[in-house]
Amino acid sequence: MVRLIAHGATNRGAAQRLFLSPHTVYTHLRHAFEKLGVRSRVQLACRYAHEVDSTGAPA
Repeated sequence: MVRLIAHGATNRGAAQRLFLSPHTVYTHLRHAFEKLGVRSRVQLACRYAHEVDSTGAPA
């Protein structure tokens, strides 16, 4: 889910791709924000990009 959001998907778009409700996506994102210590989707995307760059994993 974080990958989808980091690549610009909306909650609704991510929900459709993952066969979840938008509310479920919202809830999971809030938990991810808390766990990662970020406060916005932009910070989440930056954190994701940094992790992908440092691990060499494909985006």
